[in-house]
Amino acid sequence: MTDYLSEEVVIEINSRMDGYPLDRNGIAAAIERPAGIYFGVEVFPDLWTKAGVYVHSFSSTQYFSDGNKRTAWLAAVTFLDLNGYQVRESIADVEAEAFVLAVSRQLFNVEEDPGRTLRRAGEWFQVNTTRAPEMELGFSTEA
Repeated sequence: MTDYLSEEVVIEINSRMDGYPLDRNGIAAAIERPAGIYFGVEVFPDLWTKAGVYVHSFSSTQYFSDGNKRTAWLAAVTFLDLNGYQVRESIADVEAEAFVLAVSRQLFNVEEDPGRTLRRAGEWFQVNTTRAPEMELGFSTEA
């Protein structure tokens, strides 16, 4: 089962960048977009593409007063973390920034393939994430 971000979490992420919501309906739509289903089929079938959709949804819009691209990045990273993956620590800030800008400007799209940016974003996350280490709880969660 996939865990998705809540509106409250994304607004909290943005507030740490001194931003505030300008378009709550847009924020709600962006939060729901990665979970999209069309005729019973997931539109974005894997975690990495869903993370890319979060980046695109928040970086290519102005749903917040400030920090939209930083919010996009942190929303995707938080989403992956919720689902047991982490972005490699070796990713430099400048590389993450260039990636977010490329996605926000849809630089990977071509006329005959307008959805290419989202697929490329998913591929980037798949290559640049690792399974998060299991936490040792020190007790059993079994009943």
